[in-house]
Amino acid sequence: MMILVGLPLLAQKTSTGTVWSNAAHWSPAGVPGATDDVIINTNMSVDQANVTIGTLTINATCTLTLSATNTDFDVNGVVNLNGTFSA
Repeated sequence: MMILVGLPLLAQKTSTGTVWSNAAHWSPAGVPGATDDVIINTNMSVDQANVTIGTLTINATCTLTLSATNTDFDVNGVVNLNGTFSA
């Protein structure tokens, strides 16, 4: 007997640049979405008003800064803060 459980699949997105909305600043390319496991590996500025992601890890010596006006930054899962989160 096989039991299947519907769990969301998270795709990993790692920062390679400094601007959240720039698809080229992510590996693999593309701005993270609601089902992505986000790893901040650079100092990154969130320049979008509404962001929803799956999980968030900010690596040591890295900073994630909310810079958009009225930013709504939602994480649907685990947050690992090894670096700095600045709002």
